[in-house]
Amino acid sequence: MSSATTISVENAGGTPEVNPWLIGVVVSLAAFMEVLDTSIANVALPHIAGNLPVGFLFVPLTMAGYAGVPKNKTNAAAGLMNFMRNMGQSVGTSAVTTLIARRSQYHQSVLATYTRSPQFSAAVSELTTRLSHAGFDLYSAQQAALSKMFEVLNTQAQALSYIDVYWLLAVTAALMFLLCFLLEKNEPGASATIQVH
Repeated sequence: MSSATTISVENAGGTPEVNPWLIGVVVSLAAFMEVLDTSIANVALPHIAGNLPVGFLFVPLTMAGYAGVPKNKTNAAAGLMNFMRNMGQSVGTSAVTTLIARRSQYHQSVLATYTRSPQFSAAVSELTTRLSHAGFDLYSAQQAALSKMFEVLNTQAQALSYIDVYWLLAVTAALMFLLCFLLEKNEPGASATIQVH
């Protein structure tokens, strides 16, 4: 029996030894959780809750992918489904990342038009005054105020771009749900043999 796969092993004298790998993992996990000031529930439960619906998605998708496929084509169908899932993940991630960046640039340009407003000038003046009272010279205070306002503008543009992409993904998901009703019907138990590959 390998000592790497068991919690404890017995040495030649018959007394149990604790696996050093297990001690290392437990100590590392405890240190990690102490540094983050968290518990296993704060780490594991959100991960479980986020991945629980995946089982309800992949099983129907796989069944829909095999509906109407002849027995001699099931291996090809499995390969094609895996290929499309991997490509969809890569292309989907790239598309969403690009959309977030583009929409952020768009919202930044739209929000930048408001920098000519009297409210923006008043906010910069007030922040400059506060910074100059805190010990900044006038030029540094004005530059720091403009920098802070630009940071706020970028944060708002990012938030708006995420909202746009979430709306797009929600509409796409709703359309996919409606398109599910057009899929070929699967009749469980129609064939007497169970295909396993």
